[in-house]
Amino acid sequence: MLSVRIEQHGAKFSEDVLDDCQHADFFFSNGYIASCYHNEECMITEYYQNPLDPTIFGEDETTLWQMAADNKVTHQAWKNKQKIDEEVITDILDYYAKDELVTIEEDYYE
Repeated sequence: MLSVRIEQHGAKFSEDVLDDCQHADFFFSNGYIASCYHNEECMITEYYQNPLDPTIFGEDETTLWQMAADNKVTHQAWKNKQKIDEEVITDILDYYAKDELVTIEEDYYE
């Protein structure tokens, strides 16, 4: 079974990722990564095209994002969105795990 860890960033308003979250990273157990953030105008999702070695997830964040920087990225601008919502999360899950059962765990980082 595929799993995804969602790391929320920023001010913590609630335990729920859907409440006013404007930055979160999605780490899939098969090595894929997505990042969603607000660019001062709207929400943006970055879908990294090639999987990374999932053993580096949770290790040195600098190394992780340096490796991700060498990866081709597809961008999705959510012009009508100001926070991460169910539609954004569903889109990320469908992008990497269409029709798969996925377990989700959430972490919070300031």
